[in-house]
Amino acid sequence: MYVKSSDLGSPSNGTELMRAFLPGRVLRRGRTLTACEAEIRTESGRLVAKALGNYKVG
Repeated sequence: MYVKSSDLGSPSNGTELMRAFLPGRVLRRGRTLTACEAEIRTESGRLVAKALGNYKVG
């Protein structure tokens, strides 16, 4: 398993973070490994953090 995250800054105020969107998706799924990505975006669409991970499945 491998996980990497990047902090790209903080929202301008606490209210903006409380309304954050956290989309995640599978980038590639193989027989034994799956690569995933997740992002934290503010309500206005600004990217706050991003994480990439490889996970063993099955």
